[in-house]
Amino acid sequence: MSQKYVIVHFIDKVKVPEEFPASEWPLHVTLLANFRIAKLDLLKDRLADYARQTKPLTISASGEALFGPNKNVEVSLIQPDTGIVELHNKLLSIVFKLGAVFDEPNFNGTGFRPHATIQIKSRLQDKEIVNLDSLSLVDMYPNNEISRRRIIETYKLKG
Repeated sequence: MSQKYVIVHFIDKVKVPEEFPASEWPLHVTLLANFRIAKLDLLKDRLADYARQTKPLTISASGEALFGPNKNVEVSLIQPDTGIVELHNKLLSIVFKLGAVFDEPNFNGTGFRPHATIQIKSRLQDKEIVNLDSLSLVDMYPNNEISRRRIIETYKLKG
């Protein structure tokens, strides 16, 4: 299994590093979907630098939708305001410069739809406000276990 990563903001607070079953994600906003990258240490350095220069922002839930190839993944949509779009685009630029390859590149850039996947025990309510004050890099296959996820590092936005 090829290593893959995502970058998210955890709404449900978690400890780092934390490992959890893929079926039990804490509530989070996806900022950059599945990608492969060879230069993980360099990525961690770049994310730390970016977080030091970036101010937290406020985001808002804005309705619900069904995602996925079978339209069976329930999500809370996030209002696609300038702040979260700029954050996504900057993260995209960082990983592209390091040679990242995406599973579904059409969901980046103009195809980015900010969302929080509705979890079994947690969800955003319509119009709920969230303080996006951190980024977390998550390993989608820790120790080559497809059924697990591991938070590699969380970066506080400090700008």
